Amino acid sequence: MVLHGFTQNGESMKEFAQFFGPPLLAPDLPGHGDDPQLPATMDAAVSQVVEMFRASPCRVLIGYSMGGRVALRAALELGDEVDLLVLVSTSAGMHDPSARADRLSADRGLAEDLRASGLEAFLERWSSLPIFAQLKARSQKWRDHDRLVRLEASAEGLAQSLEGMGQGATIPVADEELEGLETVTLLAAGAMDAWYAAEAERMAELLPNGFVAIHPTGGHALLGEDPGWVGRRVRLRV
Repeated sequence: MVLHGFTQNGESMKEFAQFFGPPLLAPDLPGHGDDPQLPATMDAAVSQVVEMFRASPCRVLIGYSMGGRVALRAALELGDEVDLLVLVSTSAGMHDPSARADRLSADRGLAEDLRASGLEAFLERWSSLPIFAQLKARSQKWRDHDRLVRLEASAEGLAQSLEGMGQGATIPVADEELEGLETVTLLAAGAMDAWYAAEAERMAELLPNGFVAIHPTGGHALLGEDPGWVGRRVRLRV
């Protein structure tokens, strides 16, 4: 099972999923896609993923960015039902309460802007953020398709996702929980995405079976920038 990031949906993961032969299960998380399943909260997302994972033959759980935060929390609940956990451009959360409160305030502001300006204008600004700059190396055809997929969302769904599933709204996973997670875990990040690369290294030190893969020129949108690089490293662990 592979879980998408903010503003994406399950369709966004198809390019990455092709590296694994049979199609991977790639659900739309709450707040995303053309049927946003509101309210969009982290608890709702984790419950959905746990239920779907248990009803499927899946033994590998992969999450990118927001989807990685969901995947980590689902893996803590699923325990040895997961053979391999893969977290791409993901953190355990913001442990500084002041920083988390600032992020929550910022995300609420983004949510209100999204509701006021509409989906298309918001996505135009969102895609122009520096963390997505390296996606410009992809073809125009790829970028046009990526934009159309993101436009399948609704403004209200994404706004609720910011308010209920963003870094500021989500209680971080404690170090003690990471130390107790026996699942083999691959943490992938781009070297140009410094905070997430450092978080991958930190989490791997805590996880009993944690391994790190740092893309030497990758940024935050690693699954879009170089899905093959991530796919090859996942296959080495499967």
